[in-house]
Amino acid sequence: MRTILNSLLNDAKSVLKFWNQFWFAPVDLSVVSLFRMCVCTVLFFCYIERQWNIETYYFDSGYLPVSEIEVSVDKTYNPGFQPYLSSDTANFYAHLLFLGLLLAMAAGFGGRKTAWLLFILHMLFVNRNRMVNYGVDIYATFWFLYLCLIDSTKYFRLDSWWKKTKPVKPFPVLESDWVSTVGFRLIQIQLLVAYAYTGMEKLKGQTWWNGTAVWTTLMNPQITPWDFSWMKDFPLVIATLTYVTLIYEVYAPVGFVWPKTRKYFVMYGMMFHFMIGAMM
Repeated sequence: MRTILNSLLNDAKSVLKFWNQFWFAPVDLSVVSLFRMCVCTVLFFCYIERQWNIETYYFDSGYLPVSEIEVSVDKTYNPGFQPYLSSDTANFYAHLLFLGLLLAMAAGFGGRKTAWLLFILHMLFVNRNRMVNYGVDIYATFWFLYLCLIDSTKYFRLDSWWKKTKPVKPFPVLESDWVSTVGFRLIQIQLLVAYAYTGMEKLKGQTWWNGTAVWTTLMNPQITPWDFSWMKDFPLVIATLTYVTLIYEVYAPVGFVWPKTRKYFVMYGMMFHFMIGAMM
């Protein structure tokens, strides 16, 4: 009996040690700094288009007048408190500030304070017009929230480049605080969940089973900027792209977690999203 209790106690200690190591041990801040720079740069180019068309998106004369905001929200999932800016002038200048803060964050200025401001402004626009929100807005919400926790400006700072102060190579694992580690782990978990959920949702569609989903996408002029009708002569390529996409997303959690396949999934993921950016 004592042997069994000792064994269970040792197992519990091992689990607790792994838990603490996973959530609270120092992480390499060069990785999250690169993440911060890339994400904020991409989001800047995504959201600058809305500044050019801000009257359509966020003005009272656009898609959604202020008087119709509450009507457009599904009451089932209404949190009861949804802050937004009702003034056209306030929305115009707030969005300009939002873009400026994205550039500042991409350049490594402000850190957590800038991330909190980005998160708050982002939520104001999310609540102002939920009709125009899509995947980018959802993921931006996650990333801004997690960047609020992370000390992500240790590396890849613009001021370090013009001051000619280069970080030591290879990047050392700095003694990051535990809050940064928690934010870093949440980013990793969020990515795995997002890929898996997206893949599982695709399994509900018949076109993903019969191999024509990519063709349906490429023939939608609202999504693709180019004419891909020539691909009708290559049905095998279309089917391959469809099934490869499905397999990658469904098995991404395993592929990223397992060390033997991680680098291959990362490389394929880079090519995968580059193709999406070029073709859609």
